[in-house]
Amino acid sequence: MRIIIYFNLTVLLFGLIFISCNQTRTKTDSAIDDKTQIKNLVIQVLKWHDKDKSSDELKPIFNPNDSLAIGMDLQALSNELDKFTKSNLFDKEFIDNYSKIVKAIDKKIKTKEIIFKDGDMPPYAGADSWCNCQDIPYDNPWDKIDVKFINLDKENAVLTWTWGNSEWSKDFNYKVSAKKFRGTWKISYLQGFDYNVMIK
Repeated sequence: MRIIIYFNLTVLLFGLIFISCNQTRTKTDSAIDDKTQIKNLVIQVLKWHDKDKSSDELKPIFNPNDSLAIGMDLQALSNELDKFTKSNLFDKEFIDNYSKIVKAIDKKIKTKEIIFKDGDMPPYAGADSWCNCQDIPYDNPWDKIDVKFINLDKENAVLTWTWGNSEWSKDFNYKVSAKKFRGTWKISYLQGFDYNVMIK
């Protein structure tokens, strides 16, 4: 009888060890899979933007009489937000933040806090917000970017990317946040669209 009890306890013990090891392996595999999905998402977003550079994102409206900006094109904004949603790459947080930025700039133009003419560089513009860059280091760089994860859990990720093996990566990194929505990772924050920076 004792032999049977010891045998059963031994089997139970080994079973618990196996389950524990399997769970650890599954968690590790899951984290690796999430990292792969998120890196691919960042690359996909950069390629998506690169392909659609004809889009004039932050588009102002000008007075035909004096060529001064009189506001932002809110219809163009609506179209842009629709594109973001249809791409299935962006979380609602990013889309809402983008809308908030354009509407804040629109208000600043209408209250004369921002003044510029057609053909001038708008004070809120500069480098390409999608990569904080004016040029790229080499052709088709997106598959070559390096990604470093700062924080990652089941539903949220914070990371930075650089150009990879390039002199351009010195003193450069670009912060990104992502959220998992219904099992799919989506971009929730891009450094180039930081609200406080864009409207200062």
